[in-house]
Amino acid sequence: MRIAIIGASGNAGTALLHALHNEPAVTEIVGVARRVPLRRSPASAYAGVRWEQVDISLPVVDPHAENLLVNRLSEAIAGADAVVHLAWQIQPNRHRSVLRRTNVAGTLRVIHACLQAGVPRIVAASSVGAYSPARGNDPRDETWPAGGIGGSHYSVDKAAQERALDYAEERGLAVARLRPALIFDADAASEILRLFIGPALPPRLLRPGAVPMLPVPAGVRVQVVHGADVADAYRRAILTGATGAFNIAADEVLSAKDIAEEVDHGRVLEIDPRLVRRAVALGWKTRIVAADPGWVDMAMNVPVMDTSKAQRELGWRPEFGARETLRELLNGIADGTGYAGSKLRPRGSWPIGQLPDGSAIGRRLRRWPAKRVAAGVDPRKLGVYLADHVAGATAGLGQMRVLAKKCLAGDRLSDTGATLSYLADQLEEERGLLLELMDSWELPQRRWRAALSGVSHRIAWMGERVSTRVSLTGSSPALGVLDLELLRGAVAAKAGGWQSLADLAEDLGAPRDVFMHMVDRAERQLSTLEEIHGQFRAEEFSL
Repeated sequence: MRIAIIGASGNAGTALLHALHNEPAVTEIVGVARRVPLRRSPASAYAGVRWEQVDISLPVVDPHAENLLVNRLSEAIAGADAVVHLAWQIQPNRHRSVLRRTNVAGTLRVIHACLQAGVPRIVAASSVGAYSPARGNDPRDETWPAGGIGGSHYSVDKAAQERALDYAEERGLAVARLRPALIFDADAASEILRLFIGPALPPRLLRPGAVPMLPVPAGVRVQVVHGADVADAYRRAILTGATGAFNIAADEVLSAKDIAEEVDHGRVLEIDPRLVRRAVALGWKTRIVAADPGWVDMAMNVPVMDTSKAQRELGWRPEFGARETLRELLNGIADGTGYAGSKLRPRGSWPIGQLPDGSAIGRRLRRWPAKRVAAGVDPRKLGVYLADHVAGATAGLGQMRVLAKKCLAGDRLSDTGATLSYLADQLEEERGLLLELMDSWELPQRRWRAALSGVSHRIAWMGERVSTRVSLTGSSPALGVLDLELLRGAVAAKAGGWQSLADLAEDLGAPRDVFMHMVDRAERQLSTLEEIHGQFRAEEFSL
């Protein structure tokens, strides 16, 4: 059996690789990741895996580019008997569009790639967070609605992913969806610290028994599951060919008192959840706490899950208890443990080493290990280069809009004005794409460069018009022609930028064809501008 794992270098993916390595029924494992692990010792979970570097969250500009990305993903998973889709982003939670592209659009891309490659089955990572709110401690089985919890972006995206998986079933794919509780283990300890706590407190305070009293939201109850137990559930879902939804959690439901007995000495300070939410919101806004207040909403509203279906149909039973799992996590956080790879890397020094991936400070640190570009690419140079292209695009866009407006104002050049306006729309779309790419690769955008470029262009244009007389197509007899020549230069420079990204495509986890498509698009724009340039020359220089 050949298995492809999307998001194979993350916490669940790494645990699943451990579980599958000694499975005789699995003959080949394909790991698909945005950035593949570099350290692969013979004892590593990543050894013996055929790695494919594909970024399923790559922003694109049009349906053709979307198809090119899906084609690349389809090639990576071709021949697989099942695809396990584990890719998910929690940070950077200040860049909602980045999360949505991975979590929802990325799931749809995986589905379309499976359909295209003829892969018959998907085993997908859903979550307890996909469920609609439920009060009380009565266990809910898999029939409880998966409508999400509105205040939590994680829950909203998990519910949207469930709808995408419904679509996959409608298209004929066999789908198993696992809905685990909070996944804890020592390998993920440092990642969890960065994802949720951030620089808020020194990690030694999370060692069991270090704090005198635990403040918690009143009424909170928590289910957890060990990473190895989740991996075993995925393994069983793959081998049995099971379909449908499965709740996965340790048997014990942890109350505030239970958590306090592990974190401190059993002393609990229960606080109104509304006050806790406000405190988390303040910490998040001031960038002290990594988690946003939506996690409080989710913690207080998710149902207690009944796991009997997984035990009955998959033969699954958790080996690790809830308290044991929580204790392992807390000790792992205090010790700074982790695993090979950028996502699971061990903790660095406090507080910088605890900054969440995608943080504003981290984006500006040259050697920040969480950068979403390969180790062979200098993120600082790439960031400056793309920021300069954004600045140039801002100036060119302003110039194109002005010229289009001028042409639309006259009768003879209204069609030309409409064409220029259409090209300006494309330039604006591509400028937005550059900004999205910088967000996706966690590069500082340096928007001040674009702002200065736009202001300087406007000042220069106004001075030009003040100093010259007005004609039909420009402020001087040849101004329209000159404008077109400058615009052609800007579009040619943009084509060069897309070519540079095409040369880096492999390291960026992107299909080269996606960026070459942008080069072709720029060349078509240049051809159109050349035609308009000829029209302007004839208009301006004729007697």
